[in-house]
Amino acid sequence: MTIVAETYRYVVGIDTHAEQHTYALLTSNGACQDLQSFATTTAGIDRAIAWIARRTDGDLDQVLIVVEGAGSYGRIAAARFTRTGYTTVEAMTPTRADLRTAKSDPLDAARIARTVLGTHPDRLRRPRTGHAGQLAALLLADRDALNSDRTAKINQLTALARTHSLGIDARTGLTTTQITTITTWRARHEDPLSAHARQIAIRTAKAITTIDKLLKANQ
Repeated sequence: MTIVAETYRYVVGIDTHAEQHTYALLTSNGACQDLQSFATTTAGIDRAIAWIARRTDGDLDQVLIVVEGAGSYGRIAAARFTRTGYTTVEAMTPTRADLRTAKSDPLDAARIARTVLGTHPDRLRRPRTGHAGQLAALLLADRDALNSDRTAKINQLTALARTHSLGIDARTGLTTTQITTITTWRARHEDPLSAHARQIAIRTAKAITTIDKLLKANQ
């Protein structure tokens, strides 16, 4: 059975993030020939393409591009490499051992390339294109924004519970059960400061539960 290492002279692993991608250029024997990082902008991806071309003699047919997150952060780069003429595939799902040993973006990029070397080319996944790929990226961006908003509101609610006598123990952080309990609170006869803090706590807890519903729908 023919494997990637017997089909391509070079394999490029791409570790993707929101603002920067890290590229590892490996030869077919698994040796890392070069490493570089480029911005995720159009200009950055173009520089990455030129960087790969210079190091592979411009031979498109002998280079395999392996993109992590080809349906999310790596979607635009994967589409650009495909249009350029490179065979572009999605990274294989990392094993638990991979996750334990990978400690940096360069190491991750090299791992992404190295893990496909013994795989038959037909077993590699091509990135989704068209509406499916665009939808995946849109959902990821929405999920990231929701998670950021949720974290901020939980921090706000925790700080409120720790600095005002609201009758809830937040010393070790708030649990989901505590947040749900706060949503059921009603106004009390208490000093104006505590009453206002309680209103903010209720509103914030309800916002968190709404975000949780949106995250579930997103998933």
